[in-house]
Amino acid sequence: MRQALRNKGFTEDDIKFTEWPLVYTDDWDLNILEKFNIRKEAVELFIGTESPINEITELTGIRKNEIYRFVKRCLSRDNNNNLLGYKGLIPNIKIENYKRKSQNNQSDESSNYSGSFSLLLKEYPILKEFLIEEYFKVSTKKISAREVKISYKNIHRKFVSECRKYGIKPSDYPFNTTSLASNSVYRFLKNISNAYYKEVAKMKATRYINYQSSSEMKLTYSL
Repeated sequence: MRQALRNKGFTEDDIKFTEWPLVYTDDWDLNILEKFNIRKEAVELFIGTESPINEITELTGIRKNEIYRFVKRCLSRDNNNNLLGYKGLIPNIKIENYKRKSQNNQSDESSNYSGSFSLLLKEYPILKEFLIEEYFKVSTKKISAREVKISYKNIHRKFVSECRKYGIKPSDYPFNTTSLASNSVYRFLKNISNAYYKEVAKMKATRYINYQSSSEMKLTYSL
C-alpha cells in the first residue's frame, strides 16, 4: 500500500509509522484502549504490508471504508502542519482542519487566542465532557466559596493532564499560553453553572432535603 500512498503525494517520512510519536495510553479506559489498538493494527497493516484490504478487514473487524478513513486521519496535519499520526486514531476525537495564529507565551486572555478554547473543545469533545463531569462533582458538594475556587484550580490541573493524555503537543494550545488556558477553563465552568442552572438548583434542593431528613432523624434518636 506504500506505493499507493506515495502516488497520492505522501512522503516516505509521512508513512513511516514507526517514527510517529507514541500516544500516552496508560490510564485509558479498557474499551477505548482496545478500540485504539485495533485501529492502530489496521493502519499499520495497511501502510506497512501489501496485505489485501479485505484481508485486513477480516483480521481486524474494521470495515474497508473505515480503514481508509483512519489512514487519512493519521496522515492529516494539524494547525501547526504537524502530522497527526497515531493521534488520529484516538476514539472520540474530532479531527478538523482549522487555522490559528501560533503565538507562544501569550495569555489565553489575548485576542490572538479568541475562540481557541472553543475550537479545542470542538476538536476534543471528550475534554468538554470531562470538564462538565468534573464541575458537577464539585457542585454536588457543600463547600465554601474558597473551596470552590480551590476545586476549580484542581479541575484545571486535571484538564491540563487530560490534554497531555490525548496527545496535544507543547507547541499547541493550551500549552502555548502562559496560563495554560486557566482563565478559559474558569469561564467555561462558570458558564456551565449558568447553562445548567436548573440541574444545579435541583441538586442543591436534593442535598438540602437529604440534609434536613438526616437532621430530623438525628433529633428523633436524641429524644
